[in-house]
Amino acid sequence: MKTVKAFIERGSDGTYGVYVDLEDKTLNYGIHGDGKSAKEALEDFKASYQQMKAFYNELGKKFVETEFNYYYDLPSFL
Repeated sequence: MKTVKAFIERGSDGTYGVYVDLEDKTLNYGIHGDGKSAKEALEDFKASYQQMKAFYNELGKKFVETEFNYYYDLPSFL
């Protein structure tokens, strides 16, 4: 199983987002998560991963299974 970086950041509007490392070409799909808190955004991100996995399965396409290492920006961590 592959490991990919995912970043948790707080936006200028106070909401949070989680996204994968755009420089990493490991995945053959893109996912992200959004929420009013870092926890909510992370839950949305994980749900997006599961939904993408199910979608690829329906299409019969290869899905790259991965684990994520999460990195917070400073405002999100505090």
